[in-house]
Amino acid sequence: MELTNHDLLEDVPRFKVDPKAKEPLEPTDMEKVRASFNLPTFEQVRDRAIFEVHMATAFRYDTVLAMPLAALDKVSGKITVETKGGKVMHGRIDPKAMAHVRKYLQLRSRLDTECPALFVAEVDGAANGRKGGCRVCGGHGPGHALSYHGGRMVWRRMQVRSGVDNLGPHWIRHTYAQSMARRGAPMADIQDVLGHSSDKMARHYAGEARQIEAANLMAKYRLAS
Repeated sequence: MELTNHDLLEDVPRFKVDPKAKEPLEPTDMEKVRASFNLPTFEQVRDRAIFEVHMATAFRYDTVLAMPLAALDKVSGKITVETKGGKVMHGRIDPKAMAHVRKYLQLRSRLDTECPALFVAEVDGAANGRKGGCRVCGGHGPGHALSYHGGRMVWRRMQVRSGVDNLGPHWIRHTYAQSMARRGAPMADIQDVLGHSSDKMARHYAGEARQIEAANLMAKYRLAS
């Protein structure tokens, strides 16, 4: 280093290793998760609604956690939210999932709260891993938005009750992308649904499913007679 001001590590070749896509959730895994919501408590009804919103939209964890109540059209299931990086995204919750969201909203309406967050806690924030006031409105006590760690506890409870270890919002996004690829969705559609700025990440999420679909397309576009 006394003989040069050049960083010698710049001359060392770097190896680029593409991260492997997560294995998708199997239909049996989803059945186990849904079957684990077996009590009509506020917590389980809300957690089921959170799960179904993720399954319907493939939105990121933070997007769903911070989703305002006003962002949801309770009749059509349409959603308009601001996502990572300030990007505005539009989504739609299918009727089956909306049935669980409406069931949660009925319980939510019984809470004495003016918090604008869609998903709130029934008990004091301390029980949901939050220190200080609500992350959305700054209030205290029941009926306020779940904290980041409170949301993680929701998914941890799902894992424990269902026995599905590889469960979480990120796994759902990978599963969603690979399901779209298997159904022949164009990469541009997968990119738009996931909200990625480039198709590189969309291809990563789609994983081997897009390669399998590409093989199926060979029969359609073959040159041989």
